[in-house]
Order: sequence, then C-alpha cells, then structure tokens
Amino acid sequence: MLQLKLNHNDKVPLGKQIVNAVIRDIEKGVLKKDFHLPSINALRDTYSVSRDTIEHAYGQLKKVGYITSVPGKGYFVNGRKEKRLKILLIFNKLSSYKRIVYNTLIESLGDTAKVDLQIHHYDPR
Repeated sequence: MLQLKLNHNDKVPLGKQIVNAVIRDIEKGVLKKDFHLPSINALRDTYSVSRDTIEHAYGQLKKVGYITSVPGKGYFVNGRKEKRLKILLIFNKLSSYKRIVYNTLIESLGDTAKVDLQIHHYDPR
C-alpha cells in the first residue's frame, strides 16, 4: 500500500516528495511490480495536494520508467530498475591475450554488468 509522508512546510516541493517516496518504496520492495497506484483524484483527496502536482509527479515517474499508465485503468508499478553496469570494451584486434582479458572480465563481473565488445579495425568507414 502506498503510504506517503508529505511535509507541506518542507523546502522540497510536494511533487518531488511524492516522486522520492514512490521510488524509495519501489526500491525497497514495498511496492511490487504491477501494483495499482492510487488515482490522481484519490491522492488529491487523501493528501490535500493539487491535481497538477500529482500529475507532474506521476509524469516524472513514468519518464524515468518506474511506473506506467494504462488508459482507463490507472497507473501501475513497473518494478525495480535494473542496476547493471554497462561497459563498452574496444579492442584494435582480437588476440589470444585479449580474449583471456575479455573472458576474465566477463567471469569476474558475472550478472552485475552488461559488456559490449567492439573490434576497431582502423577503418574510417
């Protein structure tokens, strides 16, 4: 269940407080994938926040991929964001030594990273 602790006297805007609270609950696992978020009007009535502020907060959450909207149904949690490193490894040519380096890197990183290997052949095309 979505439990927001909004401070109307805080220097942080209410919209940002909503965004931060939802992200925090998603990352902690409190809000699971496909959880149906309260409607904009329900949040407005419960927390005395303007409709525009809530629409903007939901828009920001949608933009960064934490939630999605289904027309006529509402807003739903997408789940935790993937926290994998993205690594681009560029070699000028592939030798047996570089293959060992590549395999060692892949083995040591495991599932914590996605590694793209590109071979550069000194060809401007």
